[in-house]
Amino acid sequence: MTSLRKMFVIAACVTAIAGTAASAVAAPLLPATASDARFGWNFGDTGSINSAWNAFTVPAGAPGNLPDAGSFGSGEFSVLTSNGAGAFITSSGNLYVSGGPADFDVSIDTSDLTGDFTRVVAQIKTQGTEMDPSSLLLGGIAPSIGGVVDVQPLGGFGGAAVDYLAIWDLTTTSGPGANLTLEFGSNGPHMSLDQLQIDAFSQAFAFTTPSAIPEPATLPLLGALGAIGAFSRRRRRRA
Repeated sequence: MTSLRKMFVIAACVTAIAGTAASAVAAPLLPATASDARFGWNFGDTGSINSAWNAFTVPAGAPGNLPDAGSFGSGEFSVLTSNGAGAFITSSGNLYVSGGPADFDVSIDTSDLTGDFTRVVAQIKTQGTEMDPSSLLLGGIAPSIGGVVDVQPLGGFGGAAVDYLAIWDLTTTSGPGANLTLEFGSNGPHMSLDQLQIDAFSQAFAFTTPSAIPEPATLPLLGALGAIGAFSRRRRRRA
């Protein structure tokens, strides 16, 4: 590879990284809006509930954590409980689990939902050890669709800040009842729960499940880092 070509490859990678880093601001949690196919209703609509957590106060066990970052309807009575070993609250209000795998339960008060079809949307922000996607269940049911919507490298040994979004489309004759239980966790220690938001809505007709969850905006950054790594490996092999 000529020196000019080497310089071009490196410059392109650095430009991609710099451009992404400049906009590397954690994505806010999405509000429920009727125009967003992942929801289909607006926050505060009759027949909807909302529960949002941003700063936790109870590291483990009862009485758990009530929503502190907003709620609507019966969602104000939802409770998040941590069952992980060695859990504590960080100075920023995150719920950090250091002694083993994270294990969270959320009792969602769904008593305001009375329709025959219910959609539940969960948004979860974590740091450090990532959530185990297979652990994410609602009433023992895996999401209809879900995935990672944002990734922000934390640097050092901190892993990454990862945002997940999951959707459940359920058939619920006259509503899902008094509550639903959301479960999620990790396969190892050092998961920090940053934020959680749950929105739900019931109606008389079935929802159309979205075909995809948008990919993280940081994928170009990860691709650029991969290109630099590949370039370095080729250079070493030719040396």
